Amino acid sequence: MLFRSLAAAHGLPQRTLTPGEHEAVGHGRCVPGPIDGTVALVADGRLVAIGEPADDSIAPRIVVEPA
Repeated sequence: MLFRSLAAAHGLPQRTLTPGEHEAVGHGRCVPGPIDGTVALVADGRLVAIGEPADDSIAPRIVVEPA
C-alpha cells in the first residue's frame, strides 16, 4: 500500500516533515513553508499527505497517514 501511495504522488515535489510536523499534518494542521503549488508531504520515506499553499504555510488537503 505504501508503494501505491508514493506512486500516486509521482511527479510532485516533496517536502520532508520533521517528527513534529508529521504529527501536525496527521491532525490536519498547517506547517511552515511557502510553496508554489501542490506538494507531497513525506516522513520516513512514506507519503503522509498532499499539501497545497495557504498564505505562508502548507495546508494538508489529503491526509494519507493520520496521526
